This record gives sequence, C-alpha cells and structure tokens, in this order.
Amino acid sequence: MSGKIIRNARLDQGIQSSELAKLVGVSPATISLLESGRTDVGPKTLKRIADVLRLDYEALLAVSGMIPPGLRDLMRNEPIFSKLIHRLTLCQIRGYLSDDHLVGISRLLPKV
Repeated sequence: MSGKIIRNARLDQGIQSSELAKLVGVSPATISLLESGRTDVGPKTLKRIADVLRLDYEALLAVSGMIPPGLRDLMRNEPIFSKLIHRLTLCQIRGYLSDDHLVGISRLLPKV
C-alpha cells in the first residue's frame, strides 16, 4: 500500500520517478517496483522517500507493516493507543488513496 501513496505523492508534486530515485539514492527500477507493489524497501530508504516527498514517515511505516516493536507492544497493551494510532494513520494518508484502499489499509493496521 505504501507504493500507491508514494506514487500519488510524487505525481502530486510533479516529481519524475527517476528524479525521486536520484534524490533517495536508489535505482529508478527500485522506485518503479515499489510503486507497483512488487517490492518493499527497508526503513532507511522509506525514511529518505518520506523526507523527499514530505510524507509522514510513521504513517508510511504503519501501512508498510513496519511498526517499531516498542510501539507494537504499547498498542497491544493499551487499546486506546492502538485506536489513536489507527485513526491518525488513516487521517494522514486519506488524501492519497481511494476509500476502498483506506478500508484495505485499516484491515492491515494492528488491532487490539
């Protein structure tokens, strides 16, 4: 799901995929594969992409399934935090995805 968010944000900002690749320090093929959902990138690369596109890094981590262990534990032990993070993440990415995609992402986010 993060690939679709990244692609939409990149297009909204008028950035070519080759330019994003250069700014992030990866190959254009990596950006293409990421945006099409055929590959994932690590947290460091995701952070660089978030910085370049001015996206919320934590929201990208969440939709990519890369929630830090400490936060995952907190969400399991404190249901109110899980609900809050779930709502915040969906609010932050709402402008980049259709309602159908948001429903799909909400199913991927951790539940207590």
